[in-house]
Amino acid sequence: AYISLLRKLGLRSQMLEQEHLRVPVHKPESGITSPIEATPGLPPPLHLAASLLRYRHLNWRQKVRLGHPIWTMLRMGDEGRRELDDMSFADWLRDQGQSAETVRSFWDLIVLPTCNSRSEAVSARQAILVFQLGLLRDSRAAEIGIAKVGLSTVADRAIECFRVAGGELRFGSTLSSMDHDNECVTSLALANGEHIEASGAILAIPP
Repeated sequence: AYISLLRKLGLRSQMLEQEHLRVPVHKPESGITSPIEATPGLPPPLHLAASLLRYRHLNWRQKVRLGHPIWTMLRMGDEGRRELDDMSFADWLRDQGQSAETVRSFWDLIVLPTCNSRSEAVSARQAILVFQLGLLRDSRAAEIGIAKVGLSTVADRAIECFRVAGGELRFGSTLSSMDHDNECVTSLALANGEHIEASGAILAIPP
């Protein structure tokens, strides 16, 4: 969705993109760096197989045990994920035979940056969807892009494009009422008494 937005705003050239997924993983206590890397041309999830076999932060027993949760995720659909909404991803992984060290050295590497928390605090439903969409169903879905400009540049361009398309922005305005004809917005009334004729409205409010 973000790449699509950059394309619409004409900012796609302002992002550096990996040709294929490659994330070096450094372990300070051992001083070892070992990458998680996709093999171009291989279908998912085989594109990660060679990298996981070479991954130096897990022993062979831990690597073999990765297969069970990965296979379970590959077969799981929407209904299966919904049943796991009240279970943490860490608890689900333990049920799948994953040790605390494996969770820390592999699973959390993906969960922490994508879900903004570690496996203990993320629902299994949410985390499994991340792995399914990002790593297991599309060999290129997890390729990383690095922006060459700040988010303010993206926001400023979005505002510019919105205004060129005929939109009008009102920051810090409180909506008092909104009139419609059962299909579309026809007018807006602001708390300061201003009345605005409109054919549509986007209400951008805090989450």
